[in-house]
Amino acid sequence: MLDIPILLNLADSLRNWLGFLSKEKTDQNERERKALKALYAALMETSMYFRRLDSPHLARTKREQKEFQRDIAREEALARLWTEASVELRDVDEDLATRCFFKAQYWTNRDAWTAEDVHNANIALQRVTRDAQALLRKPA
Repeated sequence: MLDIPILLNLADSLRNWLGFLSKEKTDQNERERKALKALYAALMETSMYFRRLDSPHLARTKREQKEFQRDIAREEALARLWTEASVELRDVDEDLATRCFFKAQYWTNRDAWTAEDVHNANIALQRVTRDAQALLRKPA
């Protein structure tokens, strides 16, 4: 026959273990939420930047025309966003984190990258967007 103190001790240990598992799941969900937020910030800013570069005909004035030209400061900001996404994703999706790191390198010195380099690094914006959507659909 089991002793009551032993049963209470087992019940307490089980409760602690279940609490630990619950906290781990909550922490993992929070890491995934932060990673997705950082990734989507980088994706949206990059998409908006490309939309401007690809649409100079939309400029109505000389001042607006300047907004449709390449902006090194904005590219540097994109590099920082992609770096942040890379760091946040490292515990969530290692492959995507690595690709975000390469995307940051691309924005650090865009002129050094060829279309083949972008393809080989698997960092085309459409591809990263598809993978981000897949990660978003992943069950919590």
